Amino acid sequence: LLVAFVAAYLRESVDTILTNDAGLLTIQTNDSPHTRELRDLRLRLVEAAAGTGFDVSRFFAEFDHPWLCHHRLFDQIRTALERIGREESRYSAEEARLAAVPQADAMRAVYDDRIAALDAWLDGKPDGGADLGEPTPVKRWLAAALRKKMTIFRHDTIAETLAV
Repeated sequence: LLVAFVAAYLRESVDTILTNDAGLLTIQTNDSPHTRELRDLRLRLVEAAAGTGFDVSRFFAEFDHPWLCHHRLFDQIRTALERIGREESRYSAEEARLAAVPQADAMRAVYDDRIAALDAWLDGKPDGGADLGEPTPVKRWLAAALRKKMTIFRHDTIAETLAV
């Protein structure tokens, strides 16, 4: 049921994202064909988890953010699938956080490199590593916005976020 829920969640999410001929992204707010299936699976999982040590509410909470536009989409899917099959009573949030530290450190290193490259490009240094071409007001604004977002992610509690 848990794997079926993940698959239905992904199908439902993909169905809600549409693009038009101009390449603009739109999100359909009406129910997709998979919405009813997803609701049914939620109810079946709640029933199946009753009386067990599995915290189905926590499992559902892992899907309450917009994965499809998140930079860690595949990491989050992998983590959720790895968690399926574990006994909830054996799950340790601290062990999960510690296991996520190497991946979090690698992500911080990538953020550091990209932030430094954007800083150099914004400062007009030629070898910044961010080959964005000639600076224009729009490019400068977008680069600064990206740098700010990456800086926020860099200082976030990445290991806690990765630990599911």
